[in-house]
Formats: sequence, C-alpha cells, structure tokens
Amino acid sequence: MIYSQNDKAWRDIKLGRSSVSIGNFGCVITSLSNLMAYYGEKHNPLVVNSKLKTVNGFLKGNLLIWAKIKEAFPNFEWKWRGYKYENGVVDENLPCLVEVKAPSPYMKHWVLKIDKERVYDPYRGTDEPFSKYTPTGYSIIKYLKPKPTPKEKSDLEKCLRQSELLITELHQLKENYAKSEEENQKYKEDQDKLRKCIKGLTGEIGELQGTIKVHEKNKEEYKTFVEKLQVMFNCSEEALIPNMKKLLASESNYQKTIKDLKDEYDSYKSNKETEIGQLRGEIEQLKRHASNLEVRLDQLEDKDKTNESIFDIIKKLFRKEK
Repeated sequence: MIYSQNDKAWRDIKLGRSSVSIGNFGCVITSLSNLMAYYGEKHNPLVVNSKLKTVNGFLKGNLLIWAKIKEAFPNFEWKWRGYKYENGVVDENLPCLVEVKAPSPYMKHWVLKIDKERVYDPYRGTDEPFSKYTPTGYSIIKYLKPKPTPKEKSDLEKCLRQSELLITELHQLKENYAKSEEENQKYKEDQDKLRKCIKGLTGEIGELQGTIKVHEKNKEEYKTFVEKLQVMFNCSEEALIPNMKKLLASESNYQKTIKDLKDEYDSYKSNKETEIGQLRGEIEQLKRHASNLEVRLDQLEDKDKTNESIFDIIKKLFRKEK
C-alpha cells in the first residue's frame, strides 16, 4: 500500500498547526509514512501529523523539523538534509526522501525513492519511474532496527493497524459531523428563506391571477359595449370616437336643459308652497271666527229661552188677576 496525501480520510486535515491542508502541502509527512511502511511500521499521514504536533515538530506551522522525527518515532532517526541532489549518496541510503521540482517554480515536492529506478509519489499514492522527476535535494532517515523479513502480520500489528484505521475514521467522522451540522443549519436557513419567498410569490401570483381575470372580464365587457355602440351608431370602431363626442355634447346640453327645468320647477314649487301656507293661515282664521260665531249663537239661544220663561210667568200672573 502506498499512502496518498489526497486520501479523503485526511486530505482536508490541517497540516501541523497551520491553515493549509495535508492534501495540498503534506507530501513530506506522507513520504515519511511510506518510508515507515517500507520497514513494516504502519503510520498513516494522519498519525504522523498528530505525533509530530505533539512534539512540536513543525516550524512556522507546517515546515517539518527533521530532528524531531526520532522524538515522535523512536525507531527512525534523521541523519542528513542535502540541499543539492547527490545520486550516489541517495542510492547508498535507500529508501530515501528526495526533493524534486514541482510544476510551480515557487513550490517543492517530496517523493520516496525506493530503488534506483522507482519512487513512491505521495500526491496520488502511485509507483512512478524516477526518470519522470528532476531531483533537487534529499533527506536521509535511518531505521534503527534491522529490516524484518517478510512474514504474516502478528496479532499486535493487526490490532495496531485496526486502531490506526479506527482513529482515522473517528477523526473523519468528527469532521464530517461538524461539517454536516453546519450544512444542515445552513440548509434549514435556506429552506426557511425559500418557504417565505415561495409564500410571498404565491400571494403575488394569486393577486396577479385575480387582476388578470378582472382585466379579461373588463376586456370582454368593453368588447361587448363597443359592439353595441357600433350597432347603435351603425358605424365602425374607428368612427365611434367622433360619434361618441357628439353624443356627449348632446348629452351635456340635455343635462343643462334638465337642470334649468328642475330649477324652474323648484322655484314654482317654492312659490306654491308659500301660497298654500298663506291659505292655510286664512283658513285657520276663518275656523276661529266660525267658532266664535257658534259661541255667540249659543248665547243668543240661551237668552231666547230666558225670555220665553219670563213671558210664561207674566201670562200666568195675568190669568190669576182675571
């Protein structure tokens, strides 16, 4: 197995104590993982990164301090850093970390040279021909135990490997959970915004539909009205406007005549109501006069009765004298 710095299990993990990721700048620690795996000690880049951080093995956040390798991994000791590539020295210390030119002139890349013709490139985790690269430097790291002969993995190695995998998965799950929580929160917020937007749009669409229906109804009524006017005036739609203007002028004169007649009628009505009021006053006076006459007539009738009584008394007296 060749470790790749772009493995999804650790490619997004921050390198050392910096803000850059293992996937973008983790070629050194991934090549170191491949070197250890060559000698049968399986430490994936996530574990190497974690242990080096524990012993403060990074300068300026993400630059490996070579001398700290032994403190983090006692079975490996850094010996020499060559800033100019020396093929003979490298071939005597295989496997060896080799610095090569990167596509960008401002960046470096590290690979693990396995033999004189092959390297393990950590960028994709592939076995590549050495001739493909232009070496510029090297770093010698020695294994302090003899190289083990190939044999079946012990139960302890299996447990260690499983532990490393579990730790890797745990870190990945933790990061994925944090990311999913953030994404879920953002998704909920976006959902709420979308619901409000849809609700508002639904209301606006309903209003527009109502307006369209009213407009269509008015349009039909207008069409019907125009057709009736065409029949009434016996003319085309274009000739309606002049005819309507004439009609409106006639209507205005008609309304003015009606107003004049109404004013004349109101004046006549007011005068007649005044005369009627006067006549009612005279009638009331006549009624009062008639009432007075009735009272006087009753008084005269009472007087006549009194006179008749006196006359009867005189007659009786006259008869007695005889």
